Amino acid sequence: MLTRAELQTFVDTLPFNSLIGVRVTGVYRDGVRLECQLREELKNALGTMHGGVYASLADAAVGMSLVTHFEFKRKVTTVEMKLNYFLPITEGKLIARGKLLRVGGSLAVGSVEMFNSQRQLAGAALITYKLL
Repeated sequence: MLTRAELQTFVDTLPFNSLIGVRVTGVYRDGVRLECQLREELKNALGTMHGGVYASLADAAVGMSLVTHFEFKRKVTTVEMKLNYFLPITEGKLIARGKLLRVGGSLAVGSVEMFNSQRQLAGAALITYKLL
């Protein structure tokens, strides 16, 4: 299994993830935990975290879970995402806990629970990846 530091080094090579500030804060047998700190550049017109950041962090959580699962030995790409938004992030950070639900021969499915800094459920996603 990859370490948190190894996965963070990989995340740092991905320009978009670096741009929004993705941090790896946990690596588990079934997935990863990522965080993104709210900054002015990530706010929408209402002053809360833009929904695209939720989607990007959720997608990265399952993608990084697969990178960890395959230890960089297989390429993957997102084919479908369902995302529910429950609470706006008005301060602090968005925390995403991605879990692999099933890894098959050609598809993988993962779920993501997203929390605010107070550990309140802020969103949830179900994401399908194509294994290349």
